[in-house]
Amino acid sequence: MSVTEEQLEFTINPLSPLLSPPCYLLDDRPPVPPGFVLFTVWRDGGNQLVLRLPLSFIHSVVFYPLKYLAYVAWCVCGQKGDIRDAEGNAVDMSTTTISEGYHFQFVSSELFEHTANPALTQIRSLRSLTSISANYKRSSKFSKDVLARDGKSVFTVHDDGEATHLLLRRIGNDFADIIKTHRLPDFDSIDDIRNGIFLETGVHVTHFEKHRCAILYAPNEFLTLDDLKDANPEHLMEKYRRKYANGQITPKTEAYVFHWLVSWSPSLPSGSEEFDRDILVAHCARTRFADVGKDLPHLTLCHVRYGISLLHKMIDKDLSETWLKLKRDREKTTKPSRGAIKHGYRWQDAGVLSEDILTAMRFLGDLRATRDAQRRHAETNARVQNWLKASSPPLDP
Repeated sequence: MSVTEEQLEFTINPLSPLLSPPCYLLDDRPPVPPGFVLFTVWRDGGNQLVLRLPLSFIHSVVFYPLKYLAYVAWCVCGQKGDIRDAEGNAVDMSTTTISEGYHFQFVSSELFEHTANPALTQIRSLRSLTSISANYKRSSKFSKDVLARDGKSVFTVHDDGEATHLLLRRIGNDFADIIKTHRLPDFDSIDDIRNGIFLETGVHVTHFEKHRCAILYAPNEFLTLDDLKDANPEHLMEKYRRKYANGQITPKTEAYVFHWLVSWSPSLPSGSEEFDRDILVAHCARTRFADVGKDLPHLTLCHVRYGISLLHKMIDKDLSETWLKLKRDREKTTKPSRGAIKHGYRWQDAGVLSEDILTAMRFLGDLRATRDAQRRHAETNARVQNWLKASSPPLDP
């Protein structure tokens, strides 16, 4: 991909004023694989983060696919903005269908202001990640509280299950300080009930932990409840759920929607993942809780986790090569603590530790912070030069 010289100068020159959202002409772009659309979530010069989204998946979850893309950008970057086509033109967000082969991009006038935090340049999040506490077993109080609120598995009829952390407990209690893309409320602990949801054991261990599924919360600033598609009522598990409610109720004004992120590629043969998807949980199933009056899973944590899972399963590795290189470089120079190793933690598990989203935050934050510092230096220098010119007496001829 390349951009025009005029756009390149306007977009990445740190000394130029940014009067409107940066936008690129994605010319000389590679062809989009059949059955997919590409979505450039972030780009700065040659650095970019691109998702390869199955068209069938997008149309299976929402009625307005471009509104969904705006939501995806929010989950990954924590920014509001506009969706543009490959030529930088505005798109009709109310369209109900998009065709394969399109390449969309996200542009934001906020310019990742939340990630421009000096702490990001001090390796704080990296230090927090590598000093993981060895004691990251699930607390009994957390499990009891989540089970009391949810009753049992929120997406199935199974009584057996586990209280699952949206952001994993091994990240540590200062996770709210690590997450820089989204503003989180104060949490006393990673074991806060708002960071938990009760899932059937197979769904939790085999799929949720490995980001093969995700939970979308609505309504949010981009999607209403009416924008979301429902699960197939003929799905076997949905029939069981209607027959055996067992005291659980579905919230009327909000929804936690289960999305399968696997087995959407038209080039992949049918396998165990597709079998699990057909048997375990219905795609687009909605949660039911035993007590909706208690604190439910926090919406922002759902958004962050949704973005993490999309980065794991739907990133275009070829087009995001520069971004992924930073992730690999960090893995080479960073090791887990001795306590974590003693208790069975492997560095290969870093993906489960939200390494992708932490790398994205540092990547976006460091670049933006550097550009801001350069711009401030140029503005200060210009003010000094103007002051010198104004205060210096004219030279005699």
